[in-house]
Amino acid sequence: MHIHRGILLVLVVIFIFSPTIQDWVSNNAGQWYRPFIVWAVVIGFAYLSQRRANKS
Repeated sequence: MHIHRGILLVLVVIFIFSPTIQDWVSNNAGQWYRPFIVWAVVIGFAYLSQRRANKS
């Protein structure tokens, strides 16, 4: 199985910044929709990745 460089780069960046992202999402003083922003980005990235894979 071949992992695309872009996906591998995104996974490494997420791994590096996961503590900061976790603190940002779980901050009680923040807006209620912060976790939904993170999931919308994940879903959007998965959609774009799958769309490109189907074109090839």
